[in-house]
Amino acid sequence: MAMGWPEAFRASRLGCKTGLGVDSSAICSGGMFFPMRLTLQTQRAIDNVAIMASGKIPLKLKTTVDDVLYMATFGGAAAMHRENDIWSLEMGKLADLILVRTDGPWETLTLQRRWSCTRRRRMSLP
Repeated sequence: MAMGWPEAFRASRLGCKTGLGVDSSAICSGGMFFPMRLTLQTQRAIDNVAIMASGKIPLKLKTTVDDVLYMATFGGAAAMHRENDIWSLEMGKLADLILVRTDGPWETLTLQRRWSCTRRRRMSLP
């Protein structure tokens, strides 16, 4: 699409509140795993190009899975100034949840309803 290299991590490292999202399901199916993986892989390539050009192998990754997971979750809430509504799983806040099984390859169950913590119970439907 001729937009150049992604600037998400560069902006974040410069102090910008940065979130990650999907704006076109025609490009990446509407799920978040693809843009997270693509953003991480691209940034690692950018981070490591100078090291690789010198014939060496990077010994430590500058950009981690935790970094991109933060950007796709809490980073989005911070970028939209919605920390009081959606920043964390707490009483009175909204959450979209996805459960990921780690005992098999990419077995996921997506909960596509919006959940709200409104009572003393752990979770309740709105």
